[in-house]
Amino acid sequence: MNLPKDTLYTYKNSVTATTWTNEGEKTVNTKAINFRSLSHPMDKTQTGYEVYEVVIDSVDPDIAEFLGVPPTRLPWYKFEPAYPTGKLEDDPKGAPALIKAVDCGKVFSSSNKTESADGWLIIEKESINKIIGFEKRKIGKTKISLIRMETRKQVVIKGKYKGKGTESITYYFVNGTGELFEELRKFNYEYRTGFGTKRITQYTSGEYVKRLDKKEKYKRAVPSFPELTAKKEAVSYFTDQNGLFIPVTLNSVLELKMFVEPLLANSFIDYDYYLKNYESTPKDYMYPFDELSIGKNVIGKPSIAVKKVQSGGKTSYKIPGIIGSDILSKGTLYINDKKRMLSFYESYEDKPKNAITFETSKGYPIFEVMVNNSPVKATISFGSAEPIISEKLKGLLSLRTREIAVSKPDCESCFIKKAQVIISPPDRSYFKTEVVVVDLEGMPYDLILGLDYIKEKEITINYKGNWFTID
Repeated sequence: MNLPKDTLYTYKNSVTATTWTNEGEKTVNTKAINFRSLSHPMDKTQTGYEVYEVVIDSVDPDIAEFLGVPPTRLPWYKFEPAYPTGKLEDDPKGAPALIKAVDCGKVFSSSNKTESADGWLIIEKESINKIIGFEKRKIGKTKISLIRMETRKQVVIKGKYKGKGTESITYYFVNGTGELFEELRKFNYEYRTGFGTKRITQYTSGEYVKRLDKKEKYKRAVPSFPELTAKKEAVSYFTDQNGLFIPVTLNSVLELKMFVEPLLANSFIDYDYYLKNYESTPKDYMYPFDELSIGKNVIGKPSIAVKKVQSGGKTSYKIPGIIGSDILSKGTLYINDKKRMLSFYESYEDKPKNAITFETSKGYPIFEVMVNNSPVKATISFGSAEPIISEKLKGLLSLRTREIAVSKPDCESCFIKKAQVIISPPDRSYFKTEVVVVDLEGMPYDLILGLDYIKEKEITINYKGNWFTID
């Protein structure tokens, strides 16, 4: 697959399904639904794409669950692999692996699992797939080349329904990109539903057609200040083990708390929190918020995405979102740690004489400090109290480390490594401290200065002017 992040795909979908039962009162229901869906690739990873999919018309929820269709008018966060994981037919004993090339006529197996939006329905599918060949399709006056793939699936249904089924699907992918052009699916399911004496066996069969209607460039709005804002309009901030957070308001109606983290590239709010607390139909399904208020300072078109957050991350139901550098880079961030006050505002102030210049890399403020008399690229984070250095820097400075056992929910026994260093930042002579050693491979810095760096001080980070001060 090659799914560009600046493209929005619109699909037309149609489903015809018949459901019946042979137990007790016999009923037969036939439903035909038509709806449009939007797909927007958000991020590319090493193994595939993170995609938002949104259904923008009403659908029958029961049929939608079986077909893996997202809830109506709510963003559905899913993963599209760049390559299938499975086995080629001529290597049945081999371990499942990424299949990066398949000749026409070759058969390969794959598997996948989907869950309903509420998590109560799980559908597991084992597939046998075959690349049939190339076909030409005329779209308007243009002919396009498509790759045809046939798939047969054995389906196991778990959760609130228990049963099994089969699917036969024909996929058409655009040659050269792997973009889905059309999906033709026939399905048959047999499952138990209901509870106690009302538990019955039902059968559902039908056809699902999904066809690309159009694709267009999608450009998310850039955060900005609709009117001149003021440094004095500050809010109280709080800290916990995960960082610094503040009260905010989204679209003038949704009040919540969000972390402020200069080292996060993209701002987001937790998907489950969004579903439970935001009822309005958004104008932009991908980025649903028109306004972010921090105290009396308002940011228009904040690029806050709705994101499915893995458990064990920084966010929680109490603090369900993070404001990252995509928003912070549009203004000036001021923190007074003595008063525990924060302001984010639009600034045109001149660069002070005591200001420290920084460069920006990937949206992060980068400046130079001395660590054990060696120049090091550093940045600022509010996600930890202690400073953090890279494994690479530890090796270059030949630092001795000690291991400390810590308790984490994702491992039985975890250790962190710490080392003693002398840091000479540009705003003061030096200080001796203990740093945490982690893998920062690929990042444009080797030292992260945490909340201890600004303790009892005032810091102003002017992103537009590329300078900061600490007083």
